[in-house]
Amino acid sequence: MIRRVTTDHSTIRRWIESHGGHPAVVSGAPGEETGALRVDIPGYVEQEFLAPLTWEEFFRRFDAKGLAFVYEEEGRFFEFVERTRP
Repeated sequence: MIRRVTTDHSTIRRWIESHGGHPAVVSGAPGEETGALRVDIPGYVEQEFLAPLTWEEFFRRFDAKGLAFVYEEEGRFFEFVERTRP
């Protein structure tokens, strides 16, 4: 599968919503950084440790942390990575 990298908010939101997900943040998971950004997609593990976020707050934190979104258009793979600087 081809992996793509983006920082475009509308592309990220469209991908997440097309997979039934919504923005979330870690809240009290053992061994996880509280406040770390996540995507809550049905079927993924440790959903009980996620608290929902608004899209506005999600993207505010996403940009403040300098993140990029890596995803497969046809698959379910995604991850957050640090943005590369030219």
